[in-house]
Amino acid sequence: MEKLSVSRFFADHMVLQQGKPIRVNGHNESGSEVTVYLMNPGEGFSDKDVLSKGQAVTDESGKWKAELPSMKAGGPLRILIRDDKGEEIKAEDVWIGEVWFCTGQSNMDLPMERVADHHADEVGDKEYPNIRTFRIVEHAEYAGPLEDPQTGTWVAASKDTIMQFGATAYFFGKNLQEMTDGNVAVGLIHASLGGSRIEGWMSREMLEGYDYMLEDADRYAVPGYMDAQNKYNEEKTIRWYGVTDGEDLGLKEGWEKKEDWSGASDLTVPCMFRDVPELRGFIGSIWLHRSFDLDDAAFAEAQAGHDLKLWMGTLVDVDDTYVNGVHVGNTPYQYPPRKYKVPGNILKKQGNHLVIRLRVEGGGGRVTPGKEQKLFNDKASLDLSGTWQYLIGMRRPDPMPPTDFVNWHPTGLYNGMTAACHQMAVRGVIWYQGESNTWLPESYTDLTKRQIEGYRKAWKEPELPYLFVQLPNFEIDQSPSDRWYEFREEQRACLTVPGTGMAVGLDLGEDNDLHPLEKREVGRRLALLAAKQVYGKDVEATGPVPEKAVWDKENGKITLKLSHAQGLVSMAAKSQPGAEAKGEAVTDFVAEDGLCNLFPCKVEKMDEASGEIVLSLEKRATPLWLRYCYSNTNKGALVYNGAGLPMTPFRIVTSVR
Repeated sequence: MEKLSVSRFFADHMVLQQGKPIRVNGHNESGSEVTVYLMNPGEGFSDKDVLSKGQAVTDESGKWKAELPSMKAGGPLRILIRDDKGEEIKAEDVWIGEVWFCTGQSNMDLPMERVADHHADEVGDKEYPNIRTFRIVEHAEYAGPLEDPQTGTWVAASKDTIMQFGATAYFFGKNLQEMTDGNVAVGLIHASLGGSRIEGWMSREMLEGYDYMLEDADRYAVPGYMDAQNKYNEEKTIRWYGVTDGEDLGLKEGWEKKEDWSGASDLTVPCMFRDVPELRGFIGSIWLHRSFDLDDAAFAEAQAGHDLKLWMGTLVDVDDTYVNGVHVGNTPYQYPPRKYKVPGNILKKQGNHLVIRLRVEGGGGRVTPGKEQKLFNDKASLDLSGTWQYLIGMRRPDPMPPTDFVNWHPTGLYNGMTAACHQMAVRGVIWYQGESNTWLPESYTDLTKRQIEGYRKAWKEPELPYLFVQLPNFEIDQSPSDRWYEFREEQRACLTVPGTGMAVGLDLGEDNDLHPLEKREVGRRLALLAAKQVYGKDVEATGPVPEKAVWDKENGKITLKLSHAQGLVSMAAKSQPGAEAKGEAVTDFVAEDGLCNLFPCKVEKMDEASGEIVLSLEKRATPLWLRYCYSNTNKGALVYNGAGLPMTPFRIVTSVR
């Protein structure tokens, strides 16, 4: 006999969407009657405390669905669910406010913990009890959509919880609250996964016609297939690392405690291994060493046992890091920054040894250039870049076999994480994804349009807002197949769908990191779009938008006509953490002729009154196209409007005057 239950969304601290009917789903014994009450806070039951109610009868499959009328923003409230046998479920501290669905891949998934040092003012003792998240843990399901999420609880932002909030979503919610009404609760339903592709977040219906994707999904729906792939992943990793570790001379001889490195080769850190002849294409285990002294008086506390912080940036791929023979940290893959604590009681005034055992899986080893390598406390910092030594522990001929990320395949994440969220009324969707689809940009516009249409249909909201982030600048891991410039143009094409908005992020990336730290501005730009398009606020939410490029063949000039151009200005992109401005002039305008020859353009005039930029070609040509920042990263200053919002990269046809 089934007992009374309700969707896990309906729990303490939840946020319900204001102005839309409240739908409540659950299970119970077939034929039983269920009543859902939305009530003022308090104990017990009193008719005068009931604000609204909905009733349902459980069907033969054991499901019930009740609907309550829409409510205005407010709280705290409580929900009481009762059946005709006296069973009860309660939810306290319930608020009516604004609910947004936050989804995508790693740059949506990235938690505040990863950006805490960059946004230190956000993670102190501040409390934002009316910003709440319901975070669903990664889960792929290929047999069909789940009715209810398998994980997730409602959590309010506080000093004790904020580190696990998704950073982009958190800053979106915080800025949205400030731009609209600071008293209205914001609920963030968060479903994202690093590395995931857009097709993983789409249903079979949305992917109709993409037969190869549906065939892929069918393979993973076969009982036992996912288990077999997971077993393959585990066994091949154990085998590869077993050989690497078993034959590593450094492990056998205890190089983590080695102090005499006089016979080792020199290495300048940071570096790309491909630039070191002996390490070009290296696969296996390499040991890096640097000695250091702490005779600066500012490090005196360290000698007294106070901990120091060690930052090594990012490393490719897996490291184990030692100081004076003591293991201080390990990171199992390349992307997280190496930030380790060094116990003060293991340090000496002179003659300290830092040793990193780095295992390189695919031949792309590096100590990432542009990142800080330092040992520091609040009073002093020791730069660890410069000359290091290295020894080869074990060189392999074969790379790590590819991993089958079983949760990334078509339909899996939609079925396992997104589908269950359609039961919750939401104001809109924010989407930050694309890095894993850049290898094939041509299909992305179509897939996105299908996703938007499918989400609107599933939520029964034909005009559901869909706001997304255009991919930022990035360079270090680019391969010829990663056409980020074409991909951004495909993203821009999605704006033809009504009710969409795009936050341009070209100035917010880090050329040497797939996961840039500047998430506050990403969230702010998304919130500006919501404030303007969804809540009707009188704000500028968009950077300059190219409308038309006209070539005057008589004088050889191109006039670019823009909207959203008030306060038009060019300025260096200084928002990248630790990056220097990339020039003082706009150098990223390029004309293209019919033979794909490129001709740089010079900016002669920027006129905010007319919203025009006049360009001259450095060489006489017949430009059929005009490009702006049509590369993986920008090379010069960018164009902004007076609201501080950048112009989107583009490639547009030039007409003839």
